[in-house]
Amino acid sequence: MAPGCPNRHDGPVTAPAPLARNPHLDRVRGVATLGILGMNSISFGLPVPAYWNVGYAGSDTPLDLAVGLLGEVFLDQKMMGLFSLLFGASLVLYLDRISTRSKRPVRRSLWRNALLLGMGLAHSAVWEGDVLLVYALCAPVVLLLRKLPPRLLLGLGLGTVGLSALLGFGLQEEVTASGATSLGWYWSEPEGRMPEAWELIVIGDFFLRAIGMMLVGVWALRRGWFESDAPARVLRRAARWGLGLGVLLAAAGALLAWSEDYAVTVAFDAAGLNTLATPLFTIGLLASILLWSRGQGSAASEGLKERLGAVGRMALTNYLSQTVLGLVILRHVLELGSLGRTELLLFTLAVGGLQLLWSPLWFRRFAMGPLEWLWRSVTDLRPARLLRA
Repeated sequence: MAPGCPNRHDGPVTAPAPLARNPHLDRVRGVATLGILGMNSISFGLPVPAYWNVGYAGSDTPLDLAVGLLGEVFLDQKMMGLFSLLFGASLVLYLDRISTRSKRPVRRSLWRNALLLGMGLAHSAVWEGDVLLVYALCAPVVLLLRKLPPRLLLGLGLGTVGLSALLGFGLQEEVTASGATSLGWYWSEPEGRMPEAWELIVIGDFFLRAIGMMLVGVWALRRGWFESDAPARVLRRAARWGLGLGVLLAAAGALLAWSEDYAVTVAFDAAGLNTLATPLFTIGLLASILLWSRGQGSAASEGLKERLGAVGRMALTNYLSQTVLGLVILRHVLELGSLGRTELLLFTLAVGGLQLLWSPLWFRRFAMGPLEWLWRSVTDLRPARLLRA
């Protein structure tokens, strides 16, 4: 039996009733699911270096370049940051909820994340940009630290993301001192390599940012941000300062790379500024969405909330279906690199619009998304209820 797999001594394997949904959490997750497609589309449709290097490919026109720069400021790292924040919050929320129904809730949670690891391995086998694998590997760290005081969680989270930025700045000094003219697959050569020590820092950056933002998510959960009675003045202040400072730092990074014609001598400095911007921007964005989610708006606004909530409720299904559509359309029906960034933005809007349509339709008949149902069923070792009552 795999470590963490529930057994007959774990208590009940199913809930007598489905867990109550948090509509605000679902809507934020819906924004993150659609937002991350904006960056993943670059990975689906352009060569690997174009994901980090806006000047490498897909920016042949001024409009393409503008789309790329705006993506660097508002999407790059930010949507993964929001996803990571939500994963951390959801991980602990799940554990809190099953603690009353399972004698070994941590083991159940570890088993659940072992299944996520399996999905991540399968996903990464067909696409190099998978994040499920990273999240599953980071989950035990978050579970270990989940009971720390909220302020310490926030400090550790921000400090971990900051450490990633500092490592990037240090790596840039080493790259410049070495006189390197290429950063391999990261910046200029899709099939190229860089020194192993440099690669380890680049790969480690993903894990540091993910763990850091997950801890920020646990902090937000413990501070009651996802509840309907969270103080509006706190959220407004966080939205104002977080977005303001985050945009300034991210814009500085994007403009630094552009002003130096995307030279390797500024690649990691520009990325480091963006990394520093990510927790600020993400916290501000989270606060802004929560304020909007809690407010009473027009019929159109309320309809959008319902649709975003539906996208968020089946985020795993939507995330993986984005990969299927992206790889099939942008790499097989079309040729890799044949579209510019503006056209990839249109693809993003089309797929996002499709998911905003199909997700609410799915929930008219079903209680959860298809992959969510599979994940729940294997976690509980028996089929979950799929049809709505």
